[in-house]
Amino acid sequence: MIAPPGQNRWKPVNTPEITTVSRPRQPFVPAAPPPFAPPGSFAPPAYAAGQPGPGPQPGQPLGAPPGQGSGPRAAPPAPGRRRRTDQRLLTVVLVLGVTVLVAGLGTAALLLLQGGPPGAGTARARAVVEDYLAALGNADADAALALLSEPPADRTFLTRPVLEASGALAPLTDVQVGTPTADNEVPVSYRLGPQQVATSYSVQQGPDGAWKVTDGLASAQVIRPKVPVRLNGVELHDGTVEIFPGSYQLSTGLPYLAYTEDTFTVTDPAASAQVTPRAALTAEGRAAFLRATRTALTKCLAQQAMAPAGCPQSAALPAGNTPQPETIEWKLAKEPDWESLQPELSVADESRAEVSLPLELTISLKVDTGRGIATIDRTPLNLTAKVRAPMTQETVQVAFTK
Repeated sequence: MIAPPGQNRWKPVNTPEITTVSRPRQPFVPAAPPPFAPPGSFAPPAYAAGQPGPGPQPGQPLGAPPGQGSGPRAAPPAPGRRRRTDQRLLTVVLVLGVTVLVAGLGTAALLLLQGGPPGAGTARARAVVEDYLAALGNADADAALALLSEPPADRTFLTRPVLEASGALAPLTDVQVGTPTADNEVPVSYRLGPQQVATSYSVQQGPDGAWKVTDGLASAQVIRPKVPVRLNGVELHDGTVEIFPGSYQLSTGLPYLAYTEDTFTVTDPAASAQVTPRAALTAEGRAAFLRATRTALTKCLAQQAMAPAGCPQSAALPAGNTPQPETIEWKLAKEPDWESLQPELSVADESRAEVSLPLELTISLKVDTGRGIATIDRTPLNLTAKVRAPMTQETVQVAFTK
């Protein structure tokens, strides 16, 4: 054991017992100091030439120290007492050694239960968050899920393709992980695309000693329209889904419809998203709608009827006049301005496009007046037709309403 500074490095556990015998009182005469010798060395005293050496001097008992006479002296400890004292010292040292050994074993066992030496828990709590964010950055969904304390059963949007699409939209970079707090919150910062994020992830240690992330997933609630919704290419069937933090693109999976604001980012588990996507016609959808409208109008104009079914035009005759159907002829007095038409999706049903179509028509026919045959030639007719069509099918079929 190393003693603290300022204290003796070693002190005896027991003071040895010293046995003394009495002797007559004598005046105190201080003894001459012995010659100095450095610690750990031995230097014999110097003697002048002709001076007796350290052996016994005349009149001095055998074994007495030099310079002392034959008077009374301190007796050495009895052999039995010295042995008992040594045994007691040995016993105390053994007890101290066993105590230190037991304390060391207890500390080692505690460290094993805690998963390592002091600070190992903090390091491992930090490491699990680093590994989790690294898995997200590498689009390794399986590795990320393995680091969660409670992986969800539904993993529809927790896959590598979804994460790869997220990384293409907004890569996860510049990850910095801080020191866990007392309540197991690990502060982090990173970038998702151009967006700087500062947040924290919660962790906990399981019964097996392993640290896991408890809040690694976010959620997205999508207020679904009547148009199909896909997140990063995967079709959405439920209104609320669990997703990894990242960036997501909304799509319909249809050629004629798309979402106006088609991306959203969930920066961290605490920033779950609520999304209300709004669909719109694509350029291809607009062209398909107008093309279908022109085709339908051409077919309507070819109808030899005063009010063709499913068509925008109709005309009425005075009472007593009977049209001769084979003579009816509808024509456009003026071609509609197709380029200016801007069909839009219905507010009530975003799967359906609609537009108002101004029409300038003429009708020519022969009628039986009851007194003979009369000709009606190019009678003008102005009207505005409502055109509607569902846009979820590959072939667009329009319908006219007046």
